[in-house]
Amino acid sequence: MRLFIGLPIADETKAALRSVVDRLRSTINPRIGKIRWTDPEGWHITLQFLGNCNEQQYDCLVRALRFVPMRPFQVEVDGLDTFEHAGVLFAGVRLDENLAALQHQIARETTTCGFASDERPYHPHITLARTPRGTRIPPQQLMRSNSSAYLAENFCLYESVSGVNGPQYPIRDRFPNG
Repeated sequence: MRLFIGLPIADETKAALRSVVDRLRSTINPRIGKIRWTDPEGWHITLQFLGNCNEQQYDCLVRALRFVPMRPFQVEVDGLDTFEHAGVLFAGVRLDENLAALQHQIARETTTCGFASDERPYHPHITLARTPRGTRIPPQQLMRSNSSAYLAENFCLYESVSGVNGPQYPIRDRFPNG
C-alpha cells in the first residue's frame, strides 16, 4: 500500500476552493494544455509522503503516530500558484509555527519505522489540478482567491489508491484518536 500523512480540509474551506476552481475552469486559457482537476473529496495538505509500505511498517506507523502531540490550530489557505516543474496548480497554505512543528514531529517519528524525511524544504499546499510538466500559467489567469482559515484538530494516515477517475485517498487512521 502507498501511504502519506496529511491534514484533512474543513468543509467550509473545500466549498471556498470549489468556487475558486469553478472560476478557474472558465478563465484559464485552454491552449495551456490538458488540465486534470483533482477531486475535492481528496483534497488534503500533505505532511509527509511515505510511499510503499508493508504491514509491519504500517503497524509501526500507527504506534509511532500515537506519540505525536497535536493541539488544534488555525490553518490559513490563501493564494494560488504553480509548481511548473511538477505540473501542479495549488492553493497555498501559510506555514506557521504550529504547522511546521507538527510536520517536523511527524517526520521525526516516522524515521523509527524506516521512512526518510524529505530533504526539500516543506511547502504546504492543496493540489487543485495537474498540468503538463513545465506549463506556466500566466499570473493574470490565476485570479486572487479569497483566504480561508479553519481549525485543524487532527491529522490522518491516508492510502493512495489508483482509480479509473484518478487517485482516491481513503483515511486509514486518524490522530489523535477521536
